[in-house]
Amino acid sequence: MSESYTRQTPQAMRDWLSGKPVAFPGDWTLDAVAEECHRRYLSGRWRGGEIEASRAVVTWAAIKLATCTDFTEQHWEWIVALDQYDRADGYSRLSDILRPAVAAVPNWRQSDSQRDDTLSEMDKAASYLLKMIEPSFHLNVSLRGVAGCFPEMQPLFDHSRKLQTAEMDRGRDRARQARESGAELGAIIEASLPLDGYRAPQLSDYLYAFKAALRGTLCEARPSQDAHVYEVLDGLLPEQAEALTKRFGMTWKPVDPKGALRTGGDFGAYPNRGDALRRAVILAFPRAIYERMTAPPKVTAAAMIESACLAWFGSAPTQKEINAAIKRDRDTMEPAMMRDVVSWAKSVERRTQRTDRGLSPKEIRALEMRDFLDDADELPLSDLTKRRLSKALKASEGKKAGNPPLKK
Repeated sequence: MSESYTRQTPQAMRDWLSGKPVAFPGDWTLDAVAEECHRRYLSGRWRGGEIEASRAVVTWAAIKLATCTDFTEQHWEWIVALDQYDRADGYSRLSDILRPAVAAVPNWRQSDSQRDDTLSEMDKAASYLLKMIEPSFHLNVSLRGVAGCFPEMQPLFDHSRKLQTAEMDRGRDRARQARESGAELGAIIEASLPLDGYRAPQLSDYLYAFKAALRGTLCEARPSQDAHVYEVLDGLLPEQAEALTKRFGMTWKPVDPKGALRTGGDFGAYPNRGDALRRAVILAFPRAIYERMTAPPKVTAAAMIESACLAWFGSAPTQKEINAAIKRDRDTMEPAMMRDVVSWAKSVERRTQRTDRGLSPKEIRALEMRDFLDDADELPLSDLTKRRLSKALKASEGKKAGNPPLKK
């Protein structure tokens, strides 16, 4: 198979495809591959489950691109490029783009009654888990535990603690006022309780909210840019929504459980039409290709998507139609991509200069943390998180006698 690869196929992709078994015929379209993939999945032929099925689809699709003369070197640069995790093999991007074709559980094909059955099974699973974890305090994971496992969630936890502390302070003030006015003990205790009943969320809270989503009674809160926390409330009263919107700058959006079952891509209003899979794949492109740290190629994303569709489906919409389909994602992701590219280039330049100055890797990491703190005002970090980062920086510099702190 390697003999038929085009000269434009990057070496990284050639290396990844080397010796890979091909699960589907080369003259098939992606529609046929998706149908056969689903049939094999239902029959249990994929022993590795969805992961094995996904790998087979991605391998087939990569070979189709590698043997397509219209898929140029610049087209490949959209797929094989550094992302925020310093990956450049192309497999991860293709996996994200082609996820709708794997169709292990093609909810977009289900009838209304089948979707009802699926929602019912989810509700039973959530209820069972609630019964298991609620008697155990330590297994009912809180936001503190989440932040301990995923440090990137620390700013959210810090903000949560800030809200909780503010509510407790207000409760103490109300209790003091009630006591000074001669109120009875019961009234004083009631006055001390937080008005919003605020506390850090736990796993059981999310499961109850999940069950509300399955019933279609969930309202999702979307915060403004100034609020770095959100809550999900079941059965929200209009006056409650108005109060919280005023306080946190939130907007409220109902969740449609049946519509949410369309996983793996947006197949549009008519999921059974002939080009439904092609549409879903096109809409999956932006999130995969715009997550990059190196400058994009000169060829447009629409041109690359058009060539990929021709290789996989044998047909493609016009570039104008593709641009219209991905416009919403492109308008938000393209500017973010360019900011990441500029930031990455600046970081690489700094690292190169510091290496040339003979600094050790430890010293370079400390300075990079300083760089991060210099830019922290532009990030939604709490004051507590910034103080902790500063503390970590001082610790990394090792303030000891004869070991002065590093200078910029």
